[in-house]
Amino acid sequence: MAETTLARAFASEVRWKILDVLMVNQLSQSQIGKALGVSVRTVRANITELINAHLVEVQHKRLPSGREVVVYRVATSARALSFPPRSYEYLSEALVNGLVSSLGEKSARVVLRDIGQKLGEEMGHALLVNTDSNRLTMKEYGELVIKNLLAAQHTYPRILSQKSSEIVYEQFNCPFQELANKTPGLFCDVLDSAVHEGLDKVLNVRTTRYACKGHGDSACRFRVVPSG
Repeated sequence: MAETTLARAFASEVRWKILDVLMVNQLSQSQIGKALGVSVRTVRANITELINAHLVEVQHKRLPSGREVVVYRVATSARALSFPPRSYEYLSEALVNGLVSSLGEKSARVVLRDIGQKLGEEMGHALLVNTDSNRLTMKEYGELVIKNLLAAQHTYPRILSQKSSEIVYEQFNCPFQELANKTPGLFCDVLDSAVHEGLDKVLNVRTTRYACKGHGDSACRFRVVPSG
């Protein structure tokens, strides 16, 4: 992608919003306009820039009636980019590199795991403030954790299956995505795993990761079951 083309594509707030709604959905121009509260004409003008920048792909979808419609989705090659843009990664990377340099990688992993577990526990306690129990049903987990907490962090989560005994979901981004792409051994296998461990401890569940975007998969995929 040419930098000038990308810069032009990212110069509009509407284009960021279009990318946001297309991250996990394939939508027509009218559906995009309805989701964003803008006209189809506005969508058409902005989505053209995104297509030219190879950030959005055109797909042809056949409806049950047999009619074919044009829908749009975020291009596969663009999913390595992060939406929305963030500014913390340089400081975070410097801090982690400083830990590794000062303590060595083995000790840095211990520190990162401790940080991640405490962060997960804090998030868990915050989620339980307005609940009457410290044991969530899978339906409550889906609402509180996946649809609220993870969605608010722009991880673009999607529930694949939900039963009383388990919930399986995937997310197309993560809070550490830029750094996870560079050092998945630290950010995916240590820090992110520790966050889930802390969250699991407070919410009395057990999370298993089956796929990881930092390690090259198209999305991160998790299975959550009640503990005990």
